Amino acid sequence: MPGNIAHSFKKAFTRRYCVALGLIFCILLSTFLAFTRQTQMAENDAYLINISGMQRMLSQRIALMAKEVRRAQNEAEADQFADKLEAAITRMYANNAALTTGDLKNGRSYRLSPALQEMYFGEAALDERVGKYLLAAKSFHDMYKERGLDVIKAAIRAEDNVAFARRGLLADLDSAVKLYEGEAKGRIRTFRHLELVFFIIGLVILLGEVLFIFRPMVHAITSRIGALEAKNAELVELSKKLVSKHPPQASAAAKPKEGTKENPPAS
Repeated sequence: MPGNIAHSFKKAFTRRYCVALGLIFCILLSTFLAFTRQTQMAENDAYLINISGMQRMLSQRIALMAKEVRRAQNEAEADQFADKLEAAITRMYANNAALTTGDLKNGRSYRLSPALQEMYFGEAALDERVGKYLLAAKSFHDMYKERGLDVIKAAIRAEDNVAFARRGLLADLDSAVKLYEGEAKGRIRTFRHLELVFFIIGLVILLGEVLFIFRPMVHAITSRIGALEAKNAELVELSKKLVSKHPPQASAAAKPKEGTKENPPAS
């Protein structure tokens, strides 16, 4: 019977302890996953803001390189500007594909928000306009490569086609950057609120463990110790009563005095 009580007490103690550790583990794991997710989202946001900002620069660079090709003094100089123009066109096209499809070069992906979908595919039609701009720039580049510098110089400001295609585009590209920045800031605010929620949940769990796990455990242990001490006191008192009622007998009879018949003096 005492062994069963001890086993039951130990089992209850272990169960409560495991529950407490399990709750702490859950809140730590949830916090870790939330931080990991936020880190990944922050990396995506930084990448998106970077390449969307690059689109603004590339749109200006393409127009500038088209002008520089026409102003070049010779074929060698024009070739240098034409190569830079081609590189800018290729990069802007790749960036636009990543921004509009959600497939990023860093091996990750993102889902376009309704605001971004409206920006690229809605009334603003930014995706279509970027495509037309790049097509005009590529046509100018191909004209130079196929017909040479003299033809480009003789054309009535051929680079104006590129400049015309860019009209109004820079402002919308800037709006897209601001939209990415705004969404990134919104996610940071959401995560800060989430941090506060996790902090409050952690405090509630700790308070709950104190009130419903550790405090009952302490009460159970002290009660158990008190019961054992009471039993021990009862046993001690019972032992004293038994000793007083039944004193122990002498282990050996008292020796008779010397000179008696039982113990004559030595001669």
